[in-house]
Amino acid sequence: MAKHGDGMTLIFARVETNYWQDWIWPYARAIMFIGNRLNFYLPDGTRAKGNAGGPSALIAYGRGDVEALEASGIKGAIVIPRNRFTSPSPASTTPETPPR
Repeated sequence: MAKHGDGMTLIFARVETNYWQDWIWPYARAIMFIGNRLNFYLPDGTRAKGNAGGPSALIAYGRGDVEALEASGIKGAIVIPRNRFTSPSPASTTPETPPR
């Protein structure tokens, strides 16, 4: 999603990892840190034992995705990264002003 600048992904909020440093912080238009740990449900509708096991985040790469996060009503905090690459190439370091 970072390469085409559109879409949303659900990922563990392990912000210190290389993946976050290389593909999320430089390219995300917005990050929602979800307020509680997620719970998943089985096909029959019963809640799975335990929770996701760690904090989760929704990553928005497109402008429409940011709007969807803002309108979602999900409990959490939205962060707008200050410096973003304007190109999907990690060689590019030109910052772009994120949308407000």
